[in-house]
This record gives sequence, C-alpha cells and structure tokens, in this order.
Amino acid sequence: MSCTLSPLVYAELYRLLAADKQRHDDIEERLSEIGYAPAWLSTAADAYDEYWAMQLELAGAEGVGNISVGSSEHALLATWILAGLRNTGDDNTLSSALRANVFRRAISEVPDLKMPLPSVLNPVIYGWTFGKVVSLSSTDVPVEPVAPASMPDDDNLVAAYLGLVNHVLALEGMAEPWPEMMQTSTYWRGYGIAEALKPGAGDGGRALLELLAESRPLLSQPVFSQLNNHFSRFGARRNTLSH
Repeated sequence: MSCTLSPLVYAELYRLLAADKQRHDDIEERLSEIGYAPAWLSTAADAYDEYWAMQLELAGAEGVGNISVGSSEHALLATWILAGLRNTGDDNTLSSALRANVFRRAISEVPDLKMPLPSVLNPVIYGWTFGKVVSLSSTDVPVEPVAPASMPDDDNLVAAYLGLVNHVLALEGMAEPWPEMMQTSTYWRGYGIAEALKPGAGDGGRALLELLAESRPLLSQPVFSQLNNHFSRFGARRNTLSH
C-alpha cells in the first residue's frame, strides 16, 4: 500500500496553496526552510499539469488509474509542506476543496471516465498529513482507509495499520450485519494501534484518550466530534463484543 497519486492531484494541491492568502506567511516560512519561494507552488502546479496532459494523451480514459508520479518523494514533500500548517486551523476546507477540484477536472478532461474515481485521483488531508484513499466503495463512508505518504518506522505498528485497512476493505464487501468475529476484530485492531502509538499509556483506553487530546487541534470540529463520539464508547462496545 503506497501513496501513489496522479500528477493532477499535485497540480491542484499546489495551486490551492498558492492561492491561500490566509496562510501565505506560514507557507512562505515553511518553503524557505528548503530554499523555495512561494512562487515555486505555481511553477510546480504547471509542471504537474503538463505531465498530466502528456500522460493522459498516451493512456486515455481506460489508463487513467495508472497515471501517477512514481516516486514516493512527491507525497513526502507535499506532506512536509502541509505539516508546517498544522497550527493554522483545521484542514477540512483544504481537503474538501482539493477533492472537489480533482473530481471536477477529472470528469471534465477525461471523456467516459468511469465511477468511482480510481484511487490515484482520490487524495485526502487528515491532520495536515497527505494521503490516498484506498476505499473500494463508490459512496462516502464515515472513516476512509488511507495510505499515508510515509509509514512509521515501527514494523509492528505498520503491520497493525495495514491489517486494519485490509479488514475495513473486507467489510466493505460484506452485507450487514457483519459477522460477530469481524466486528470484534475491528475493535481489537483499533486498540492494538492505539497501544502501539502510546506504549507508555499502560492500556488501550488511556492511549485512545491521549491520542484524541493530541489530535484535537488538527481536526475539524465535525471530524473530531465523530471520533470522540466513537471512541468514548469504544471500550464498552469492545467488552460487549468480546464477552
């Protein structure tokens, strides 16, 4: 699972950042750390657009899902730039605008494009980190499995996350109500990831509380409320399913 995205995505991301007057100073400060000026954003957007147009002409509508920038460094750079904006408010507006712009351009520029959009055209920004939605569903789901730009160094944490993503993808193909074991496994996988992220917390419940507190400044109010409502009842539900 990798964060391979279409050049169209990067073109729209950098064009949005270039036009973001509210965060101009923060963006300028972040880019200056690697010797770039804000004008680089528009230059990069134009370059990605040229690559997108060239590849689209070669691949056609049937090959859109294979048009991507191969190196992971593109996603890492985008994530690094976005991470510098983590103190500027929530990321929901930017993420929604990015996805809307990519969708609009894709259906406009690719005749007979089939739905749902291929994963390379399905970006997301969560907590000011860049990722690719890997959901198989053609409709919006409450929590979307995401391939981040970079995985953690901890092999056990990576294995736990990949296991949860694959578990959610398997659930998408099942009719509800889901089998009890599949439901139970979902909760235990969530606890395992929380404990791996916060080994010093002592148990999954306290780890979840610490993670929620850390994520609060980085998430929009609707997203945080959704997570808070879910995890406030997480332990009781897990115990009910387990026992």
